[in-house]
Amino acid sequence: MTQAAQETQQRQSYYRPQTDVSDAEKLSCFATLDAHKSSVTSIKFSPAGGASRFVSGSADATARLWDTERGAEIAAVDCGFKSERGAVACVDVSKDGATLVTSSDDFNARLWDTRAPHTPVQVFEGHKHVVTSCSFAPNGNTIATGSFDETVKLWDQRMGKCDHTIAAHTQPVTCVQFSKGSVRPNLATTSIDGTCRIWSSHSRECLRTITPLDASQGLAPVASVRFTPNNQYVLVNSLHNKILLFDPVINSGTETPTASTAPADATADEAVLPVLKKTYEGHLNTRISLRSVFMTRCSDGAKLVLSGSEDHHVYVWNLNSRELVGVLRGRDKGTTGGEGAQGHSDEVMGIDASDVASIVVTGSKDTTVKVWKRA
Repeated sequence: MTQAAQETQQRQSYYRPQTDVSDAEKLSCFATLDAHKSSVTSIKFSPAGGASRFVSGSADATARLWDTERGAEIAAVDCGFKSERGAVACVDVSKDGATLVTSSDDFNARLWDTRAPHTPVQVFEGHKHVVTSCSFAPNGNTIATGSFDETVKLWDQRMGKCDHTIAAHTQPVTCVQFSKGSVRPNLATTSIDGTCRIWSSHSRECLRTITPLDASQGLAPVASVRFTPNNQYVLVNSLHNKILLFDPVINSGTETPTASTAPADATADEAVLPVLKKTYEGHLNTRISLRSVFMTRCSDGAKLVLSGSEDHHVYVWNLNSRELVGVLRGRDKGTTGGEGAQGHSDEVMGIDASDVASIVVTGSKDTTVKVWKRA
């Protein structure tokens, strides 16, 4: 099979009809973890730990490593130990699970050894404003950071130095995300300027600019981006109550778009334009940067999209049909909520789903972390 045929087959697999009823309706809150003292901003499963370990980052200037099964804290890192600042905006874990990177409001990012997380292994200094996001490249050595200073920096973690600075956007950068499993991964970035951009991590050139809203609708800040597990699409959270799935029309792991990546009926001009494939609606997101994730390990074979929301709930859609198939219900502050409300009492800011099991972890402005499993 040719490379073009393989790519077409990968794309089509994401749109095969799937069962509408999913594990989302069977998820219940397994544990509530309350070690953080301020908003939980970021959640990330450890790739090497499967579903057994994850990390949470918080505005209390700490990141905490957790055992999923026991609902117990394994270790904590203090990102504000030398200053009054250090609120953690984002966390990521290396492919081997050995290192953790945190980005903070003290304009720095830090690298930690997860086995001995008492002091940082490296401190990445160079941004001129809050560092909002961080992401490990698949090679485990390159780290990308995005900042309110409108730049993205690529760091060599072993050398502890910046390899390259990209003038990525015209307003603050809200998210950076590498594609996974490629020799030459692409890097996606989002910004308050209303765009998502795809960059070659090799040439550092911008391969595609995605504008979720056209000029007639007015630009809305773009909160976050995530590549689909097959690296063919990007899921974009925009601050106008929409999550959009785009085909950026770029070969995964390559730098130059080809005709094989465009829709069959595309014209020559359309072949180099991003294609909006799906839109997911129903949640509330107009003020803060929320993230969405994919859940692909459902027992019924369904593929899901999950997102936190400013109304305290977690929303779950079928990736293919776009149907809202579940809501992990939150509650009002100071209340126990109604029947079935096991969730958060404030905005749900952080979320991640396991790649190997039907487990979701969420973090909220209510300072708690919740682990959701099949009942």
